[in-house]
Amino acid sequence: MQFLQKWFKHSKKEKLKESSSLSTEIEPSENWAKIPAYIPADKSDYKKVTLITSVIAAGDRPNSQFKVKRILKRNPEAITVSLIASSIAAGVYPESQFRVTSIYCKR
Repeated sequence: MQFLQKWFKHSKKEKLKESSSLSTEIEPSENWAKIPAYIPADKSDYKKVTLITSVIAAGDRPNSQFKVKRILKRNPEAITVSLIASSIAAGVYPESQFRVTSIYCKR
């Protein structure tokens, strides 16, 4: 049994070293501002969105009450930038998949 554990048992320290080396994140300087992925929705959309979400949620639990605390929508600027960046990257690496985690704008 010790013979197999030698090859198949890995310590947590090795896994931590691997994961820390893969996720190196560059800190932005003070000249850059983060663009949020979601922004608050317009007040005119609140009634419609609240009604639709409550009806969908009530389908699963008809005897419950629901309270919508805040409504957010996708930031159109973030959508545009992520589409452009993903399209450029897909031109270079067509077989890859991309995920935009954050977007920064120069002040």
